[in-house]
Amino acid sequence: MRYFRRSENDGFMNYHLYVCPKNGKGYVEHIAFRDYLHSNAAARLEYEAVKLRLAEQYRYDIDAYGEGKTAIVTSILKKAMK
Repeated sequence: MRYFRRSENDGFMNYHLYVCPKNGKGYVEHIAFRDYLHSNAAARLEYEAVKLRLAEQYRYDIDAYGEGKTAIVTSILKKAMK
């Protein structure tokens, strides 16, 4: 699994690329997460609300934004992988 992020001096991220092997653990989890949100409106709306709140709260801090999503992502992923 590889991450690539590039930011200019203005602090805005221009690129965020996530690459993982097809059928690897990261790939399987990403697809399960996506499919779970597609089929579960309540989870999708909850995830959206968390993301919007965090985007407002951590507008210029992508790391804090990501950390803020950890609990809900973990919760959804646990359900999605059942």
